[in-house]
Amino acid sequence: MNFELTEEQEMIREAARDFAQGVVAPTAAARDKEHRFPRDEFRQAAELGFAGTLIPETYGGSELGCVGQMLVVEEISRACASMGVTLAVHNGLATGPIVRFGTDEQKQHFLPKMASGEWLGAYALSEAGAGSDAAALQCKATRDGDSWLLNGPKLW
Repeated sequence: MNFELTEEQEMIREAARDFAQGVVAPTAAARDKEHRFPRDEFRQAAELGFAGTLIPETYGGSELGCVGQMLVVEEISRACASMGVTLAVHNGLATGPIVRFGTDEQKQHFLPKMASGEWLGAYALSEAGAGSDAAALQCKATRDGDSWLLNGPKLW
């Protein structure tokens, strides 16, 4: 098995490293101190294709694949772990299921805005009685006609 990066993957890593060192690192300490979300940095990352690593080009994504996503997250996390996690969650936990399991209508509605950085994907996991233990979660979603009803506590 060959574990060498392809030429394209090397280019992805270099672009992510340059972005991390030139844009993310200089603002990381101030954002941490001010408890400020990296919205501007996220939008700039999206312009480089880093918000659509798993999204097909058809929907505006960069379609870098899992290795490409990992390279982006690794390089950006060197400069700012929270920015790395933001991109990892957005690409993996938010856009990933839509790409794999979403209807065509859902893909057309969500993915272009997520790939462009206009929309940020997230998830709500932690609860007071469960922390991040997904099996112990109490919050439930139940169908209520054409809508969904959410019952249960969340933190943050």
